[in-house]
Amino acid sequence: MNHLFRSLMFVPAHNDRLMSSAARVDADVLLLDIEDSVQPAANKQVARDNILRYLADGRFRGRVLYPRVNDRESGELLRDVYQLTVEGIAGFMYPKSKKGEDIYFFGKLLETIEYEKGFPIGTFKIIPLIETTGAVMNIQEICNACPNRVTAVAFGCEDFVTDLGGKHDPEGQSIFTARAQIA
Repeated sequence: MNHLFRSLMFVPAHNDRLMSSAARVDADVLLLDIEDSVQPAANKQVARDNILRYLADGRFRGRVLYPRVNDRESGELLRDVYQLTVEGIAGFMYPKSKKGEDIYFFGKLLETIEYEKGFPIGTFKIIPLIETTGAVMNIQEICNACPNRVTAVAFGCEDFVTDLGGKHDPEGQSIFTARAQIA
């Protein structure tokens, strides 16, 4: 990978105004969201179409793009990945990563699609999103499930605190241990 991960910006991909704005922002990585921020479900195809349209129009030329896809239980994952394994996409953020087997499964799915579409195996990278207490406990397994694909790990601290049944505190102590374990 020839890019930095200092700043990652989430963009609801179904929202044309926010997509246009994101094309002008100087973030290292744009995380084009097809998951949680895209509601109702009918907008998920709108989001995929917007990503493809912005790529075709050249509005994301030179940008590092990692769409946040839906998890494998959603019924949307295959559509997300098959439609978006195209030139201009660096990889995918995989949400709700709980165990290494989630990332292994996702890596194998990418491998199959890369083979079918003629991309070199390993072209598309993965950023697992750690959002639960169980995922924090399984972080080593998650990171090692696809060592040639996992390029970074993201921490969804809001979902983590909710899963924990906790509350945020101004000093960040509620997430300190989890952040340390992930690092």
